[in-house]
Amino acid sequence: MKRKTVFFMLLAAAVLLCACSGTPSAQSVPAESTSSAGSETDLQQWAGGALTLISKGGNGPDGVTTEQGYYELEITGTNLQNILYTDFETGTRVFLCNRPECTHRDESCTSVLTGGGYLFPLNGKIGIFQPGGTSPELPDSERKCRIYQMNTDGSERKELCALAPDISPFSGPATDGKFLYFIAVVIPETEKGSEAYELVRVSLQDGAATTLKTFENNLPYLGGAFEDKLLLEYSTEKDGSYVYQCSVYSLSTNEETFFYENPVQGFVRDNKVYVIDPQEKKVQEVSADGTTREWAIDLTIPENAYIDNGGEEFVPSGYLAFTVFADGSGQRYLLNKQTGELTQSTLNYTWYDGSERPIYVLTQIGERLLVINKSELANMEYLEENSELSVRESILKGYAFLSVQDYLSSTPNYTPVNDMIGALFTQ
Repeated sequence: MKRKTVFFMLLAAAVLLCACSGTPSAQSVPAESTSSAGSETDLQQWAGGALTLISKGGNGPDGVTTEQGYYELEITGTNLQNILYTDFETGTRVFLCNRPECTHRDESCTSVLTGGGYLFPLNGKIGIFQPGGTSPELPDSERKCRIYQMNTDGSERKELCALAPDISPFSGPATDGKFLYFIAVVIPETEKGSEAYELVRVSLQDGAATTLKTFENNLPYLGGAFEDKLLLEYSTEKDGSYVYQCSVYSLSTNEETFFYENPVQGFVRDNKVYVIDPQEKKVQEVSADGTTREWAIDLTIPENAYIDNGGEEFVPSGYLAFTVFADGSGQRYLLNKQTGELTQSTLNYTWYDGSERPIYVLTQIGERLLVINKSELANMEYLEENSELSVRESILKGYAFLSVQDYLSSTPNYTPVNDMIGALFTQ
């Protein structure tokens, strides 16, 4: 899907962020969770529950929000990422490490993660989903996807399970606390074999994989997860053109039911399908049970524009956000789903490439939002594959807090976050 691909390319370029320099403070690192949830015993006995989508796969920053703070990954070297933690009380963003003297460059540091991946909440702890390599020429150990678990302070990280080397996740995963579910490309053992597209369930206990469904010639996208259902998106060729289709797959009945089709490309948000029709000037919402709502919008969208729904960007409850990109810049609109009022947000910032972009909302804490509102090029000390440091021009971003009310009214009353990742940048 073009929208997802373009947004992934843009976010992949933005690998680092900073508001100001400093030395990490161990006092800002969250205390180890005292909850027993997520222990090995709990994992064995957990009966499964409501599904939650971990990641749509490359649509934006994949982070974890708790009552105390926000966890996310930042690229700081070749095949190297660091876990950063934003403390909501102190307003600081630090490496997830309690050693002030640490350089955060090797695996002795609890913030270091080699190989990349996604963070997700897992039974009171933090889970890490780490995709493996896809080339058949790689050794099996490098092709395996691995799932880890750690305490909220980064301690006691351990591998829960590893997938078979021939399973390559395409979209998702979702989890119910006991299993992972994702769309996978099953890679043949030889070059003469054919790839298979499957809906796969993986046990977090031992990594055992079960194929729930095989897809013929049409690979869906895992766009949502709720109750016992997975919401799948398709781009299907019909009569020489492509149509957008959506279905729900029930894990309790193992049945797939299609509930929506439209020649206009849509997107999934909060387990509902939204389609913005520029010609009809309307927004349509469709639920999996067939319930629909429509809003007329007084908005002219240029023919050369594309509409971006923000990937996994957070949106305050009761609103739908979308961005119209044209001529390199984007304009954000907010639709009040209760009143039908469409407003244009003026909370923009100049991206590192000179284009105008709307601020990016990461999460909500009470009546505040955590946002990205700055972007510039700066020199970073980058750890190369040979473990030597080099200086690379990278994207430096700034974080801030903003009240929900100020966001909805386009009032730029930002409170900057004190970002310790600036220690990796040279002046």
